[in-house]
Amino acid sequence: MTSLVFFVFSQTKTETYLKQTTVWRFDEQIRQPSSSLGVGAWSRELAPLQTCQPDRIEQSVARPSLTLLLRINGLTLRIDADPMTRLSRILRDELGLTGLKEGCCEGECGACTVLVDGLPVNACLVLGFQAQDRNITTVEGLREAGKLAGLQEAFLTYGAVQCGYCSPGMVMAAEGFLRANTDPSAGEIRHALAGNLCRCTGFETIVQAVASEAARRERVRT
Repeated sequence: MTSLVFFVFSQTKTETYLKQTTVWRFDEQIRQPSSSLGVGAWSRELAPLQTCQPDRIEQSVARPSLTLLLRINGLTLRIDADPMTRLSRILRDELGLTGLKEGCCEGECGACTVLVDGLPVNACLVLGFQAQDRNITTVEGLREAGKLAGLQEAFLTYGAVQCGYCSPGMVMAAEGFLRANTDPSAGEIRHALAGNLCRCTGFETIVQAVASEAARRERVRT
């Protein structure tokens, strides 16, 4: 419990960040992305805040399907779907990419994080039609030559995976962050992952795993 409290509240900057970007419903001004912001701000740019309702609510109004052209994990796919369906639902139910998890369905937990044009986004806040003509990467797309990516291996090595429910979203948020920041400090890693919640690890092992992967990538570059 101590680690979790430290992660969330130890730094004034992190606390301010949480107030401004994680609890999006209280700040209607966040529209433009910034390289210092985490998953929440990018999702907010792509779609207004919406609460994911149960299936019976989503299906209460019949809407015609639309052929969506989506670029997912390097493949261009045509999918007949309701354009107002959440991207998270399309990826899981229509395409079988179940690495993505749905948790809160409100953009609060980060479990459904994917990369959209290289940026971490909560897929539960993106509608199908908004994902057209964008490059989408799910956790399945990180595999390298059929093997786990370095970041995924680091999560295993440092014990950053316990129940595993948050892990795909955490990995994707970290991947987007490392692409933008090649030499992050521990504080910057905590800052970037503030929009992803984990009830198991205390976060410290996650920070260590991301820092280790950043160091590995630096060694490869040099």
